[in-house]
Amino acid sequence: MPLFRVIVASILLLVISAHPVQALSYRLERLGCDGRDCPSVFVARGEIERREVQDFRNFVGSLNQQSAAPRAFVIDSSGGNLAGAFGLGMVLRRIGIPVIVGSVEDGRLGPGFCGSACVYALMGGRSRQVPAGSTVAVHAPQRVPERGQHGGQELEPSTAANRRQITKILTDYARRMGVDPTLISLTMAVAPDAKRVLTANELRRFRLVVITK
Repeated sequence: MPLFRVIVASILLLVISAHPVQALSYRLERLGCDGRDCPSVFVARGEIERREVQDFRNFVGSLNQQSAAPRAFVIDSSGGNLAGAFGLGMVLRRIGIPVIVGSVEDGRLGPGFCGSACVYALMGGRSRQVPAGSTVAVHAPQRVPERGQHGGQELEPSTAANRRQITKILTDYARRMGVDPTLISLTMAVAPDAKRVLTANELRRFRLVVITK
């Protein structure tokens, strides 16, 4: 192998090794503590995996059951497995917890990123917030579980028929979560290896940002 290729391959290996993809991790944080009311929130960061529902349930099961219920689910994720995102979104909807795109450090809410499959987890919140500085980005998926959350097989958009079926699965999920299904049309128009950052107006228009009382 030419020396140049050896050097490039070594650099790539170092980059990959130095920045491994981290599975979605969970922790509890106190947010905005003023000495009187210190609500806790779930903080999730990393890549969504196929068994995400079980991982989240395991985390919740490990908590002290006497503590107050967390008031929000704060997520910072570049995406991951779509079946896992569907499942996590459905669980978040079932428990009715607000979902916020962001990060938490030293008790303060900071900016976060939610892209790719993460967007479908975000949809699960009955209340959904994307604070200033946080980013939401979409692109067409490379694979979609054939029967939604529990599909054993996955579809690839390699044929027109598969693409139509993928669009239907994503559209049905978006509608179920109260999101404007035209978002899926925009999403499917973006190549899987690209990303389309949604503007603040688009977040509201597609109903990805929803504030409920």
